[in-house]
Amino acid sequence: MNSVWYQLIWKEFREHLWKTMSLTAVLLAVPVWTMFDMPSSTYFAVTLALVFYTPLAAVYLAMGIAAGERSTGTIAFVGSLPLKLWKLAVAKLAAAFVALMLPVLIMLLLVSLWESAWPLLGIAPSDVITSDADIFWNLTGADDWHLGVAATVALGGASLLLWAAATGCSMADEVRAAAVALTVILTWWIATELAVFNFVHRSDEERMVAIMLAVPPGSPAAYPSMLSKVAEATTLPGGFWRLVTAVAVLSLSVHAALAVSFALRFGRSLPAARPAGKHQLALARTLQLPAPRRSQLSAIVWKQMRETGPLAVIALVSVVALATYVMTAEMSGNRPFSYEEHLSRILFVAALVVGMFVVAAAGVGSFDADLRPKLHTFWRSRPIPPNLWFWTKLLTGLVLATAGVYLPVGYGVLTSDKSLYRGFFAVAVPFHLLGFSSAVVAICLLRQPIYAAILSIGASASVALLVEEKVPTDGWKAACIATLVVLNVAIAWAAVRWNIGVGRSRAR
Repeated sequence: MNSVWYQLIWKEFREHLWKTMSLTAVLLAVPVWTMFDMPSSTYFAVTLALVFYTPLAAVYLAMGIAAGERSTGTIAFVGSLPLKLWKLAVAKLAAAFVALMLPVLIMLLLVSLWESAWPLLGIAPSDVITSDADIFWNLTGADDWHLGVAATVALGGASLLLWAAATGCSMADEVRAAAVALTVILTWWIATELAVFNFVHRSDEERMVAIMLAVPPGSPAAYPSMLSKVAEATTLPGGFWRLVTAVAVLSLSVHAALAVSFALRFGRSLPAARPAGKHQLALARTLQLPAPRRSQLSAIVWKQMRETGPLAVIALVSVVALATYVMTAEMSGNRPFSYEEHLSRILFVAALVVGMFVVAAAGVGSFDADLRPKLHTFWRSRPIPPNLWFWTKLLTGLVLATAGVYLPVGYGVLTSDKSLYRGFFAVAVPFHLLGFSSAVVAICLLRQPIYAAILSIGASASVALLVEEKVPTDGWKAACIATLVVLNVAIAWAAVRWNIGVGRSRAR
């Protein structure tokens, strides 16, 4: 291997090392626990963990390689090196893919060791529900379950990584890169699904091919499944295999174009600011800044509303869009159901899932920018009490994020049975509070948004599952979650109050 390529990939993998370890811990937490506590549900736990891990890991790794150099202020230094930037971009993509797959391979190794240790653990094959692993057999058509997992994550994860890196490239920081990437990915998927379900009224195989023709992010994971289903079908129109081949060629072309786009755009300098003309100076003299806020409280609230408000709007649109997509898919199946009650259930599920990611982003985003060394030093020099600053940002960010998630749920509250929405709020509110507080304490201690987001989502999901399985009554479950939320907030407050942070220098 060329020494330059070797050094570049090794450098990038060293920078991804802690991210890889964090992702490994998040991915293995629930499956390892179920191996020994509930062995019959191990394959279900592995499947569930991978369904959440693949898109999250791909986007989080992509936001680092797309905007990490700009966020840390090293982009100018990188541009001054005697090295073509496209080589560094390719090395970043390669290292990110390795970091994405390494936790999966470690998990597969642990599952293999666990399967070989069944006699020692007293586990009979009949005690394990192997049907939970069928998703990977169905997706890949592979005879070996481990091969199916590796192929699915590799194909889908690589696609999502390329989409997120290409769309988030040249953003000012990782949070903006992730927001742009997620918006593009979700919009593309929802538009594709709605178009197919409304305009393609044919067999399932032909609908699948129609979806693949749009090349939505992550779709290569389903390509082996398409091949296996098409091979089994007996009533396909002529020329269908040519269409399947066209799908493969189109998918490869689109992803190659994404990779080339990222490599060519990476490190591109921002346009230099033009000197102000006479008319601009005259306009600036006529414009005056608005009067300052009358109190520190109103100023901090206004600032936080400007920062978290767009995320609340994205949350509201995401819940409505996801519910619309699922409802459209259900209606296309011609299955009888109560429209209002079914839509209410879909809204509740959409709010629960979307809210998990929104509260994590809101918790990290509420404190990330202001805890950066230069800006944090500025805030420390102002006559603003740290307690007022912390609690105002905390509560404002929480209210805005949850408002965006729960506003669409109002329809379900008005149209559904009381037991239905009460059950939703009994699950969603504690879980979202735990996720938000975990994100806040993670960013206040680590001072690095990627690590904070990864660890907060993994920790809150694992703790919530552990409490649900191990704590006997609903009252004790609520008490446990409330205690953890208070503990998280107290640690975050102490970290801000006395400026305690592991990643104070923000070194990646």
